[in-house]
Amino acid sequence: MKSLERLVLKHLRTVVAPSLDPLQFAYQPRIGVEDAIIFLLPALLSSKLLDMQVDAPLVSWITNYLTARPQYVKLQNNTSDIILSSTGAPQGTVLSPFLFTVYTSDFRHCSHSCHLQKFSDDSAIVGCIIRDQEAEYRSVVDSFVECEKIPELEKELVDLKSPSAEDISRVLDSYQNQSALGADKPFVLEQHMSDINRLFSSSSVEGIVQNLKAEGSEFANTQAKTLSRMSPTSLKITYRQLQAGAALSLQDVLVMEYRLSQACMRGCDFYEGVRSVLIDKDQNPKWNPSTLEEVSEESVEQCFSSLGEKDLML
Repeated sequence: MKSLERLVLKHLRTVVAPSLDPLQFAYQPRIGVEDAIIFLLPALLSSKLLDMQVDAPLVSWITNYLTARPQYVKLQNNTSDIILSSTGAPQGTVLSPFLFTVYTSDFRHCSHSCHLQKFSDDSAIVGCIIRDQEAEYRSVVDSFVECEKIPELEKELVDLKSPSAEDISRVLDSYQNQSALGADKPFVLEQHMSDINRLFSSSSVEGIVQNLKAEGSEFANTQAKTLSRMSPTSLKITYRQLQAGAALSLQDVLVMEYRLSQACMRGCDFYEGVRSVLIDKDQNPKWNPSTLEEVSEESVEQCFSSLGEKDLML
């Protein structure tokens, strides 16, 4: 049976590939979640497969594969009655994980400031909320519940008798809370935003440091002092990383950051930082190179170069 499943999977991957969510990181080649419990509704999956241009006979075969599966429990010499299951997907099979990926592929959101990323059935909204700017994040979810009320919500949902979609929506709506948590706390950098935008808008790290020193304000002097303690190489790598990452997809960013992690391990400043903070604890690292001017553009560029066969594959 698994040989047949592998043939179906190979064909199915080719057909539905353009419709898959690139931010679903489980169930990829060489990446699995073997113990995951997969839940899906075959009828809804069939509709999605047809929308993805999977031919009707194959959709019919997949529906048959998932429905009316006989199941029973055996404990020593006792065997339960047989029931037919038509929800979920059989565990330990080749096809089920990929079918779940297809099933959840249209549950997605991605913009410059916010994206929904998934690993199997775990989903997370990722981004940066600045003060009250939460409209986009709230639009991604149907209901919002404060974390301390989750156990109470779970109990009420479990206690529902033969719940309908309307019953569940009613309970969720009752817990809906357009949270004001943190609204009374001012954004700590708000008073400095104009200075940050102006002083950090230089085209180089050297230019930023020069701007801070020339400004002479308490805020600028504090930032200049902080930067002066950091690894010059790391400062230039970080500056380049922020510039490049703004225009990359999440997958490309992960590849870039893996390359940078390997570059830092090849260098010496990471080890020197660990020595000064954790081993000798003298808080006096000796960076090499020791100044921004000594860090060449070529050495920074090399940190972002492809690792060939050792590159991160997603």
